[in-house]
Amino acid sequence: RTVATTVATATATATENKKGSNQQTTTSPKAVVAVNNKNQKDNWCDKIQKARADLHNPSLHITIPSCATMIPTVKSAIVCMLTDGAASDAKAQKNVFTATNYIHGAMALGASLMGNIDPTQTHQLLLLRDGFVLADNDLHQLQSVGWTIGTAPTFHLLPAYVPRFPRYKTTYTKVMAIGLSEYDCVMLMDADTLAVGDI
Repeated sequence: RTVATTVATATATATENKKGSNQQTTTSPKAVVAVNNKNQKDNWCDKIQKARADLHNPSLHITIPSCATMIPTVKSAIVCMLTDGAASDAKAQKNVFTATNYIHGAMALGASLMGNIDPTQTHQLLLLRDGFVLADNDLHQLQSVGWTIGTAPTFHLLPAYVPRFPRYKTTYTKVMAIGLSEYDCVMLMDADTLAVGDI
């Protein structure tokens, strides 16, 4: 009887354990992935927020509205800036970036980076000068070649140092890349450059 009782108890325990195990494995994989992704996304946005808070100069604050979609484990970024070339849209009360040569250049640069950087290690940021937006079609095309779109504040120069040539008046906005302090390394590339090998 003792042996029978022991066997019966062991069998019942094994059955309960199996049920428990089955119940645990019924958790939706998608739910687990969603939770993990949410935590990762929150961590990256939190990292940006902390990095901005640690900057002593608020004028360096670059914004990345889609930070929640970015891979959170990277330490470096390739950055391209569009600082000049807009037409006013009176109806929408906004400045739409319309310099197609710059946009096409950024698209070509983005396409050349694909395969030459590891997107799990390096972010690809396209920053517009504050006050500009992209037309929807241009936005989608730039995103399709890997760019994450953000905004860089305008770098204000004393009048004595503002370049006379109009195209260069806003070029110092590129200095704002130093505000990306959440990265260990940032590489600034102009829209008229291409990646021709592994970076």
